Amino acid sequence: MAAVRAQLIGPTYTITVTCVGSSLPTSLYSAYGRHFALSSFAVTGLFAIYVAVIIPTMLSCGGLSDRWGRRRVAGIGLMLSAVASALLASAIAPAMLFVGRMLQGTAAGLISGAATAALADAAQEHNPGPAARGNAISLASLGISVGSASGPLLSGALASFAPAPLSTPFLAHLTLLLPVCAMPWPAKPAGNVLSQHPGPARRRHRYSNRPALAGSAATTVLTWSVLGIFLALGPAVVAALNPSAGPVLGGEMVGLMLVSSALAQFSAGRLPSGAGQRRGLAVITVGLFLLVTAVLLHSLPLLAVASVISGIGQGTGFTGALTDLTAVVPAQHRGRMLSQAYVIAYLALAVPVLGVGALADHTGVLTAVTIYAFVTVAGCLLYFLTAPPACPATDPAPENSHGDSLPGKQSRAPRPRRKPRG
Repeated sequence: MAAVRAQLIGPTYTITVTCVGSSLPTSLYSAYGRHFALSSFAVTGLFAIYVAVIIPTMLSCGGLSDRWGRRRVAGIGLMLSAVASALLASAIAPAMLFVGRMLQGTAAGLISGAATAALADAAQEHNPGPAARGNAISLASLGISVGSASGPLLSGALASFAPAPLSTPFLAHLTLLLPVCAMPWPAKPAGNVLSQHPGPARRRHRYSNRPALAGSAATTVLTWSVLGIFLALGPAVVAALNPSAGPVLGGEMVGLMLVSSALAQFSAGRLPSGAGQRRGLAVITVGLFLLVTAVLLHSLPLLAVASVISGIGQGTGFTGALTDLTAVVPAQHRGRMLSQAYVIAYLALAVPVLGVGALADHTGVLTAVTIYAFVTVAGCLLYFLTAPPACPATDPAPENSHGDSLPGKQSRAPRPRRKPRG
């Protein structure tokens, strides 16, 4: 058991340290604007170009780890992450910033699906079953949350107290990358090979298990859109409720949600098939009702409670969605499908925020967030009405190069006993 846990360290740390590096610039955007005389549009572009690169990378390269191996693809991503940090640490022109952010997006796109699939592979190989697989997937989700939250804190602290504020955070990230080389990774499961002529096999897999895939996609959209609203508009809601509140209070409100989400992911992976998604969306519904109530009553304490409840729902629902997705996807398709899940997550993180932000320009941020909350609650209720009933999860049988299940890797029905003659 100790050997199995040791194999989980490499993929988990890889996801975490990659997200740390990708989120380091968050606290440095205003400093970049002053140092390089960038316009507001150019500073916004530093964030947008990361998203613009990570999504096509996941779509086009998500299946590479299914063919080349998880660690090899993640290793390429780590090398790109190191080059990106070196560029950003030594940037003397805005173009170097943009190239560095593009490399960070490419690295995150390669690593997210490969490392998450490696964790699921380890669970399936050594302890098949939904509980072990859920625990492994929760490590990936937790690594994303912890890394994304730690990056801005690290860069903000180093930029405030260390010399060379625009370089030191990325030099620290290069140091954090070094231990990855010595960390163990799980071996690729037997039979986990894609066909070199994957047409029929991929088509067969692509259109199987549609209800489960659609349910995981819907939960991902709902949970990550809530996360995006709190991250992007949470501080604005705090300022609208209490104009005298400083930016620190808005940041603390966002931090409450992120911490709650991360803590919820510890237990979410142990839930039965389908339960994580249903419980997560139910908790999100409660959190959004509390958010609307806080807006109506102009109550910051109630808004803090809404942030905690919504964070618990977000962490539980998304971890449940990833766990249920890996339960129905064979190992040799896992990297591609998990990468597509992350694409949906990033789109859900950004697109609803743009819509609510545009609505806020006409109605005000409090009214816009209230409308969003009611729409999202309606989406959660629609999920409860249309989602298929939960059933016991079983590990999918791996397929051969023609897309057929391999013998010996699936459960077989017991043979009927023959009646004695005579």
